[in-house]
Amino acid sequence: MKLPKSLNLMSVEYDVLYFDDYEKVHPEKKEQYFKYVDFYENTIRVYKGKQNINKIYELLFESIIYYIFNQFNFKLTQKEDAANKIIFNLNSILLNIFIQNNICFNNLKKYDVLKVLNVDYKILYYDDILKLEPVEAPEGIFGFFNPFTSIIKIYKHKRKLHAYWQTLIHELLHTVTYSLNIILNKNDDKEDIMIDNLATILLDVCVRNKFCFNKKCNVCKK
Repeated sequence: MKLPKSLNLMSVEYDVLYFDDYEKVHPEKKEQYFKYVDFYENTIRVYKGKQNINKIYELLFESIIYYIFNQFNFKLTQKEDAANKIIFNLNSILLNIFIQNNICFNNLKKYDVLKVLNVDYKILYYDDILKLEPVEAPEGIFGFFNPFTSIIKIYKHKRKLHAYWQTLIHELLHTVTYSLNIILNKNDDKEDIMIDNLATILLDVCVRNKFCFNKKCNVCKK
């Protein structure tokens, strides 16, 4: 993995600046900051120091998720400190899933198994949407996860690769929030909409910036 010098966030180019002194991360405050998103200067400022690359990417992803929540006005029902902790946990585990499963967004493929929080989730693909849904599920869903059987079901049929990857990331987010008992919104329907939007934007950012978390990737030669 290489550290990006810039990130394209929903068609807006953000320069990524790295600092060895965390007191220089914030452009004005001489305090301990590990990352800072400057919406006015279109920069993401990250403490690098002697941290390993996975930790730096964790700060980058936390900045990206913070950017998404801010720009799209995603409101968490918790107080600010609790909300920030939720964003941190969500970011950290999602990034861990990408790294642990060697996912390359420059060369997306079909996975039959994905490891989530050290649990192997079997990914099942269906061409018949009626076979996808549990009896109690609303009509027209594209994915479903079962934490008791460790199975994620995806409606595939003639959908494009990126389309069912959006559904897969959606279900991965559900898996993480369920496993850690994270509540993004007390209203289930609003939470599902938030997760769906988050999955869509995250996939777009990862594909647009060609993130690769596979050290042996032949496509990216990393």
